[in-house]
Amino acid sequence: MNILNRFLLIVLAVLVVSCNQLSTENSQYIKTSYSDEFYKYTNTKENYFPGELKMENDKGILSANTCSEYLSNLADYNVVESDENMHMRLYYLPCVMDVLQVKAKGSKSSLFDGDLSRVITNELDLTTFRSSLRRKLDKNIKTFNALKYEYNYADMQVTVKRSNWEYVFLLLGKGDYDGDGFEDLIVLFVDQALTSSYYSSSLLLLHKNNSTHGWFASDAVELIH
Repeated sequence: MNILNRFLLIVLAVLVVSCNQLSTENSQYIKTSYSDEFYKYTNTKENYFPGELKMENDKGILSANTCSEYLSNLADYNVVESDENMHMRLYYLPCVMDVLQVKAKGSKSSLFDGDLSRVITNELDLTTFRSSLRRKLDKNIKTFNALKYEYNYADMQVTVKRSNWEYVFLLLGKGDYDGDGFEDLIVLFVDQALTSSYYSSSLLLLHKNNSTHGWFASDAVELIH
């Protein structure tokens, strides 16, 4: 075998080893996924806004009618927290989801096994995000299971019920949204009274980076500021 053939064989061997290493490394990444479950839940189509969304700061109130108007004012304005306006906010949350999907990366590791019902009812720390439940929680009672509330689970939607109240968690996306290498979940959270006008909607980032701890939630909108 001449020197040229030996050289080519060595180069080929190096390329094969490199490709195998690259394949092994990339297999650790979990691609970002997205679903249009939101539009099924609201029975609407993309970019449907039934009315204007009111936003405020110490200088006054403005109204948003499009995704661009809503997103461009998020850094300086807060959504007016009236029942009617929080219901309107529901239809503007996909604007945030679209931005997050562009920014999300494939994750190096995932602690989500696909069972959303267990995450929401047994592992989610309810003290880590705003809801009407706060007065019912303490250091010993932090999950829906601890509260002994009933729930239904179907099509990546968990609905928890208590007397005259309903809490809906709808999975919208998976990926590394906060840049820590672990797969996060983005869920739509609806907190509503069934016998009064109270209504709140938000987009939550559920994150977990330790197999021995539960899931924590934060406001996903903060990720795009």
